[in-house]
Amino acid sequence: MKKNGIFSAIKYVIFLSLGLGLLWYVTRNQDLHKLADEFKSANYYWIGLAIVSGILAHLSRAARWNLIIKSMGYKTRLSTTFYAVMIGYFANMIVPRLGEVSRCGVLNKNSKIPFNILLGTVVAERLFDSLCLLLLIILVVFFQFEFLKVFLNKYLFHPLSLSFGNN
Repeated sequence: MKKNGIFSAIKYVIFLSLGLGLLWYVTRNQDLHKLADEFKSANYYWIGLAIVSGILAHLSRAARWNLIIKSMGYKTRLSTTFYAVMIGYFANMIVPRLGEVSRCGVLNKNSKIPFNILLGTVVAERLFDSLCLLLLIILVVFFQFEFLKVFLNKYLFHPLSLSFGNN
């Protein structure tokens, strides 16, 4: 067996052990019979729909990133970009905001696109997302102004009247 193969096998065993250890840690205080009953009674239609929706959302994000990268004069495959986006989500679970940097690093390694270009596309993507969110907030305030006024009046401007009553 080559040295590279031994290193791969050791990595596999380490990560498999880590995964099994984390699974044990999460389930150690759980009633496994109750958990099995919950899985038996689950509505798998909704679970499947959630999985399909999530995959489509991630695919559309990867496709959007591909469009931005293409506008910079570089080309990459959707599968590679999707892989990088998913690695980014995983990295965000470990350290917040590490995902943006790690997905740039993954795509840089796989597609040989300069890291600074990829980081610029991520910044542009975040700015666009922020502008869209701001637009949605403005639209909600505009179309739900009366509801917002009542809510703010009740919970922000007169919060003491709720706790002490009208004595």
